[in-house]
Amino acid sequence: NIEKTLKELCEDFDVCIVKIDASNFTTTIKDKIRPEEEEQHLKADQEDLNKYFGQIFGVDDKDKEEMILKINKISIMKSTMEKLLDKQMENEYNQKKYQSKIDEIFQAHQLMFSDYIKIDKEP
Repeated sequence: NIEKTLKELCEDFDVCIVKIDASNFTTTIKDKIRPEEEEQHLKADQEDLNKYFGQIFGVDDKDKEEMILKINKISIMKSTMEKLLDKQMENEYNQKKYQSKIDEIFQAHQLMFSDYIKIDKEP
């Protein structure tokens, strides 16, 4: 009985997924993302974080500024990646073009075994 119910639910789910209009779905998601609001929330979070570190850990202003710069860089990277991924989904030509840009940003290098030495110590 449970197996039959699961099978029926899976079939219903598959039908729903097939009916989703991808362009409409993407537009709906984009409508829910508001960069201005996110920026305001990010600034408020940064201020809260500064207050927290100042009160709890006694972090000096130099460390706070470095942390703020890192948070801003991460925010910029996030929005850049979102834009690249949005453009990548527009058509097949863009998929290849923007994937190569993404690959340039996130280059993966294999580790060379010759760069490491074996030791008998436990970590």
